Amino acid sequence: KNHSVIKSSKEITQKSSSQKNQNKSASKRKDLLICGDSMLNNIEGNGVSAKSVKSIVRSFPGADSTDMIDYLKPLLNKKKPKYLILHVGTNDITSGCDTVKNLEKIREMINQITPETELIISNVITRDDKQGIQSEVNGINSVLHDFCEKYNLYLVNHDNITRKMLSKKKLHLNGTGISRFAQNLKEFILDSYC
Repeated sequence: KNHSVIKSSKEITQKSSSQKNQNKSASKRKDLLICGDSMLNNIEGNGVSAKSVKSIVRSFPGADSTDMIDYLKPLLNKKKPKYLILHVGTNDITSGCDTVKNLEKIREMINQITPETELIISNVITRDDKQGIQSEVNGINSVLHDFCEKYNLYLVNHDNITRKMLSKKKLHLNGTGISRFAQNLKEFILDSYC
């Protein structure tokens, strides 16, 4: 499996069968909003949807976690998703913004606007565009892990995306990397909500 469940440190597949049956019995597909930086550019909502979950993908190239506060507010008001996968952090490395502080603000905003929305965090994908950057990626991912643990949130892990799956500039994904990223998201959705 390529995702972590910070909730109780168990595998997603160990969800109770009653929860899975409850999710399956829902007559209407639930909206899952996937928002984040440019890594989501080539991810199609239909490609990461499932029978009971309709995925909507919104990418904001160059966005760091501070920017996502402003981008998310109207989306939450309009879409009122059941689930939100937030993919942020890589641009926080270069902008220097406070990831934890911004995630706290996003979490609070969700609680105010759509308290029924479940927040899920997607960790930062490897990059190799400058020397030493991977240690910074690891640092952000550690922060994301701790945040998920603190609030009992799911964390989608992308450790199976390697440097060979990066494009020439070593920041964004090549075709293989995009496919793997989409597969990670889809597997998380299928394992968790279907």
